[in-house]
Amino acid sequence: MARDSSASTKLWGPSEWFGCDVESSSSKERQSIAEDALKPIDEFNRICPYLSSVTRLEKKCSKKGGVCSVQLYSQNNDQVSLEGIKVAICPSRLVSRNVLREIAHKILGDQISPILVKEVPYSVSLTKTNKSGTPQAAGRIDWLLVDGDNPTRFCAVETQSVYMQGTSQDHTFRAFIESNGDMTMPPNTRRPDYKSSVPKRLAPQLESKAQHLRSTNRKTVVLVDEFVGSNMSTVQEVAVPEAYKDNPIKTEEHKLNTCEVVFAIVSLDGSSGLSVTNYLYCTIAAAKDALNAVSAMSHQEFEDTVRDLVAPTDKDGNPVPPRADKVFNL
Repeated sequence: MARDSSASTKLWGPSEWFGCDVESSSSKERQSIAEDALKPIDEFNRICPYLSSVTRLEKKCSKKGGVCSVQLYSQNNDQVSLEGIKVAICPSRLVSRNVLREIAHKILGDQISPILVKEVPYSVSLTKTNKSGTPQAAGRIDWLLVDGDNPTRFCAVETQSVYMQGTSQDHTFRAFIESNGDMTMPPNTRRPDYKSSVPKRLAPQLESKAQHLRSTNRKTVVLVDEFVGSNMSTVQEVAVPEAYKDNPIKTEEHKLNTCEVVFAIVSLDGSSGLSVTNYLYCTIAAAKDALNAVSAMSHQEFEDTVRDLVAPTDKDGNPVPPRADKVFNL
């Protein structure tokens, strides 16, 4: 039975789980999935359909709990349903053969025979040495798309999903087991945490990986979903000459030739399962600015903030003591 919940309550919970669509799965399937989700990674025997499809190898899920994407749950009387966009919380959910082929042809050309290479070293350690006497690899690019007829032509693909913030997801898994697999509201508040996962991880990677690729005049494609795209500030794309404004082919060609980073925004919804909804062409600096999505306070705002902390007043303007947990006498 679904748990009682206010009709206005909306909580984030699993949308795709071990590659299965939660809402369209049977109660028996959901219960089995939830039971496996509580097992250690090396004990559940679940296949990742996304990596398996891309590589054409049987790839086991390596994510604790097995949740691929989340969605908002809502309850009206006894009916629990999912609404809004799906949000990827596993980077493997962001790749598909069709999307990667599309990106390869867009970046490298229509006539190429694309090849996909996983986790390619791009830097070496200055202090650590392999037994063979060679430097240890110090960083890897998620994927390389390579022209099979000319391996010197390639671009990088980095995937970035979000983390979840809040109490343990195990509570949600147990709730599904207790309901015998019936659709049920998550018992705790969890939410996709853009700030702690995307800018803090992706911006430094661009600084390192994209800078390296830029030095060889190669592009870095960043695959993110619509949720990440909606949390970024406006991407300042590379400038396009006025002469090309009415020529979309020339415009895209110019953007591609002059950019350093290409954002490929993908949707997890729809019958195809994954599709690119937008491409954005920018510099590394513009990409980092969009990811950070913050701006410095004005001098006056900053001074007012410090003053309010050190010498606060009540609503009538009378002085009050500063917060004891925030301001300290030395």
